[in-house]
Amino acid sequence: MNRMAEAEKHILAALKDDPNLPEAHDVLGGLLENRGRMDAALAEYREAVRLRPGFGKAHLDLGVALANRRDLAGAAEEFRKAAEDPNPEIQQQARQALQSVLH
Repeated sequence: MNRMAEAEKHILAALKDDPNLPEAHDVLGGLLENRGRMDAALAEYREAVRLRPGFGKAHLDLGVALANRRDLAGAAEEFRKAAEDPNPEIQQQARQALQSVLH
């Protein structure tokens, strides 16, 4: 747990220096989600995709968080966006996640 707190401290410092780092917002979203702070996590994931609309990993993470909240329509939309990522691994995860919320 100490490593997560340390990671969060470093991410927050990076975002203080430059709030326009989509990767940092995505990582912070994951850290917050792991601590059960879903509203804050969703806000960070949304900021990541606002800053970089084509950021497939952040769309995937946002989709998973929305699916966990039973917002299946919102999750499906994010998974579709994630499936457009150039990374084949992100594409595959997004397509699998999309199928899981559609069925």
